[in-house]
Amino acid sequence: MKKVSLFTLTLLISFFCLAQQRGKPIIVFAEKSFGFGAVPEEIGKVTHEFSFVNQGDAPLVIQQVIASCGCTTPVWPKEPIPPGGHGTIQVTYSTVNRPGVFTKSITIYNNSNDNPITLYIKGQVNAKPVTIEQAYPQVMGPLRLKSRYVSFGNTTNNETKTEQILILNTSKTPINVSISKLPSYLKAVVVPATMQPNSEAAVIFSLNSTLLHDWGIHSDEVHLIVNNNEAASKNNILTLTVNRMEDFSKLTPEQRKNAPAIVIIPQEVKLGNVKQNTLKRGSFVIKNTGESPLMILKVFSDCNCIKVNLPKRGIASQKTETIKMEVASGISLGQKFETLNLITNSPSAPSTQVHVSWNSVK
Repeated sequence: MKKVSLFTLTLLISFFCLAQQRGKPIIVFAEKSFGFGAVPEEIGKVTHEFSFVNQGDAPLVIQQVIASCGCTTPVWPKEPIPPGGHGTIQVTYSTVNRPGVFTKSITIYNNSNDNPITLYIKGQVNAKPVTIEQAYPQVMGPLRLKSRYVSFGNTTNNETKTEQILILNTSKTPINVSISKLPSYLKAVVVPATMQPNSEAAVIFSLNSTLLHDWGIHSDEVHLIVNNNEAASKNNILTLTVNRMEDFSKLTPEQRKNAPAIVIIPQEVKLGNVKQNTLKRGSFVIKNTGESPLMILKVFSDCNCIKVNLPKRGIASQKTETIKMEVASGISLGQKFETLNLITNSPSAPSTQVHVSWNSVK
């Protein structure tokens, strides 16, 4: 048997590889990533075409092109691209309401060995200029505000938090601004207190939760006083909200193990048919499956139609308590759904819910 030389073997391997490539499309892109740079939001759309060539020996078929989000729209050739033929993948990005840096991918499924192929577009959308009316949509006499609401978010029972809103003097004269009707747990300062024409000021609120003798979601209304005229400023109302919860962050593993735990039975109280404009009584059971007394700190609902009698003492370990409630059905007819929010001293469920449903009938 004759020995095959290394040169002959190399030729055979090369011919084999070429044979494997024969009859296959080969898609080659001029680029696989494109940067638009900085573009203005008001331009609406930006488009780029990724060009490619079929360097194989068989027709190339683009089967599907999928963008990573709905803001990016690809268009691709639906007909086969012959060997040596050229084509483009057109990619359009919508800039509307999308200020900021973006990077999006476009995945191309095809019948070549390089399948799928991913292309990328990137850039930065510069936010369109806003009018004074858009930047400060709320009006209080000569003042415009970004918002009438201030939220402190979640707070513990021993915490200080600060929030602010921005106001604009749209008049042609200086204005003195102050805050009245502040509850004890809040302090406020306006910087600067005297606003020059067409100038901006910040109303800075400071919350001391140790002075807030309430649990769960709490809100207060304060007044923005213009030029010390409280009568003329009676409608300049700001609403401040906070959600006060127990602070469990410093509990040791042993304390968590021995903490109270709440189980509600049933999770939904179904009152059935209730005559309109009448009162209906219901109840649910709370069980403390933990190791220390369970306190129900507060119960509240978005609807004032439900009154709840809270236990006057803690619920001992492994004990139950029946919570009675009274529902005013109201004058409207039909199916009603309300939620009772319970604030507790249980680390595993500091806030939990009971759902109440009934059908208001004549």
